Amino acid sequence: MSIQVFMDGTNLSDPMQTGFSTRRFSGLSNAEFVIPTAQASGGIGSKMKVVVNGELEHHGRVLHVSDELKEDTMYTTFQSWMPLEIVRFRPARDGAASPTPGNLITPSVFKRVQFGPEIIAEMLGQSEEDSDPNLGEGPLGFVVGTVETGGSNVSGAPTNFPMTISECISLLVSTGELDVVETPIDSGGNMSSVGLHNGGYGVDRSGEVVFNYAMGLNNCVMRQIEDGHNMCNKLYYNFGPRPSTTRYKANITADDPCLPAGPLGTVISRRDASRASYGVRMDFREFDVGVLRTEDHGDEGGECNEPQDETRILYRRRWLQESFYRAIPRRMVHITPQRNYALTAFGVGDLIGAQAGAAARGGFGFQKQRVYERTVAWDSDVAWLNEIGASPNYEGL
Repeated sequence: MSIQVFMDGTNLSDPMQTGFSTRRFSGLSNAEFVIPTAQASGGIGSKMKVVVNGELEHHGRVLHVSDELKEDTMYTTFQSWMPLEIVRFRPARDGAASPTPGNLITPSVFKRVQFGPEIIAEMLGQSEEDSDPNLGEGPLGFVVGTVETGGSNVSGAPTNFPMTISECISLLVSTGELDVVETPIDSGGNMSSVGLHNGGYGVDRSGEVVFNYAMGLNNCVMRQIEDGHNMCNKLYYNFGPRPSTTRYKANITADDPCLPAGPLGTVISRRDASRASYGVRMDFREFDVGVLRTEDHGDEGGECNEPQDETRILYRRRWLQESFYRAIPRRMVHITPQRNYALTAFGVGDLIGAQAGAAARGGFGFQKQRVYERTVAWDSDVAWLNEIGASPNYEGL
């Protein structure tokens, strides 16, 4: 096994080093590296690169450094994040295809573009514009790779521009129609490539990658968590600001005539079972919007007539996702493979298989799980897969 850590191009590999690299699906990937202080170099802003068996595992910028200084030992810990983290500090702007490139106050991209990957691609492209501070902020540190087309229509205006690109990504990921995958690279000053995909990204490896616990032959340890604190089986989305103290502009509930019949039927069946088991648990959310276009059917029912209001198209999809997910207790199954398991057997977004025998508090039968988080840890020159974050309950509609 070969593990190398570079800081601003300097190889800091040492027999005493320890660390980990965590890659996240539609999230921010990071790494941590611990080294004797006497051998440490670099600081905040340094570029940290982790190479495992000749493959680039992590490439990002150091944003946190801590020193542990004891009587006879001194160790320094570097924490680095891959460059997608910078979109938390980049406003969402209209791109070159819009009438007003650089607009961050009332951008039209959500109205002009129907699909999640293309919406975010336009924002990222404009953010790199550095000829004028009113048009963009400059290089991101990553390149935009795959931008999938098609998918479901998620056009509609978010509720509170100005927004950051990170907030827009989070909104679209919550609809189930955007997956973001960041892969480390080292090319032309860029540290990663960011792929923008429709929902359902990943390879189904559940036939070849199966983790068993208490099944006669164990190849992992498992940690199970069941949590019902955030269950909801009666969800209202309300749109404000309220024109009066007693009513909202509009809302989305289960009787919205423009919710698609198939997914809505699945949600209602799940909701009714939840109410029978756990009681009625209501939650309501308020979203302030600038403009809601009146739909022909009105807001009190009737038939769905086209065209739909762009804002409600997006939030209908989000309502379906949230109603489905929150109707039952959240069950998380965390898996730690045996130490000799292949590091490259699967990646984030892939589907893997898992099952547990009856000894594990009843266990569960074979489940396909999507990998949301994968960690490679190392100590000296030995690397292994650490805990995998996945859940059998959260595969979407």
